[in-house]
Amino acid sequence: MCTAITFNSDNFYFGRSMDVEQGFGERVVITPRRFPLSFASSGTLSEHRAIMGMATVIDGYPLYADAFNESGLCMAGLHFPDNAHYFPAATVGKRAVCSFELIPFILASCKSLAEAKSALEGITVTDAPFNESTPATPLHWIIADKTGALTVEQTSDGMHIYENDVGALTNNPPFPFHQTNVTLYANLSQEHSLSGVFSDLPPLSLGLGSHGLSGDFSSPSRFVRAAYLLRTSEGYDDADEEAKAARFFNILAALSVPKGAVLARDGRPHFTHYCCCINTDAQIYYHKRHDRLNVTAHVMTQSDILGKELKELI
Repeated sequence: MCTAITFNSDNFYFGRSMDVEQGFGERVVITPRRFPLSFASSGTLSEHRAIMGMATVIDGYPLYADAFNESGLCMAGLHFPDNAHYFPAATVGKRAVCSFELIPFILASCKSLAEAKSALEGITVTDAPFNESTPATPLHWIIADKTGALTVEQTSDGMHIYENDVGALTNNPPFPFHQTNVTLYANLSQEHSLSGVFSDLPPLSLGLGSHGLSGDFSSPSRFVRAAYLLRTSEGYDDADEEAKAARFFNILAALSVPKGAVLARDGRPHFTHYCCCINTDAQIYYHKRHDRLNVTAHVMTQSDILGKELKELI
């Protein structure tokens, strides 16, 4: 399970919670413009847009879970078991991109959401594992910049690219379900007073307008909660960058899974391992781990962008 959200104020923010049973050797990694990025079916890009995000580096290759590029385009992969379908080869007229390559391929090649959508329309995601011990993970993706967001899902009937007006993504079922399901909560309100046939009664408490908001940890409930929190956060200007990033983390906190609240099928606790927040305008990657109180911030500098070697920051 995971939840990704986007937020557009004077700056654009993108981030996610990473919900897993255990860490995967992840760290904040910068892939500079001149680091050679190799792709199984597309050769090597010797120069490309610089990328920063959370990744596992194996054999010198950054396997990104979430990241942004120097142009302000962001992307994250979220667990999508039983529905994700990768093909053994590209369909006719399309380019083959392995699932583990999709984030670096899009972020290295595209400067905007419009360019990413065009590129994705010509891609088939293939099932090749990174290596024998790193199989392909079933994922779907959210891609966003300050102009909007897309959800990308490849199922057994092919690639689907959805306009994501909510600016959020969770997990199963496929995205069209979430788009429909959230409309069932159109009655939710920030107001504390009652409405309808009981509007003449005195309110019991503040927050009655949100009565019925899903509070469990299931994917549909987290999506509805994300949609409500993003919509009700609009229109409030925070004083400074720290306050804006804090507000983003506060929203993620309401979507996160405490350790012990959910068990995986094998009985291990499935919990929010880290949360991140990206300010694409300032090129800052913030992250907070489940076992730490502090938020760490890393800035992608011009020297980082122009480098030739991967930079692993933590």
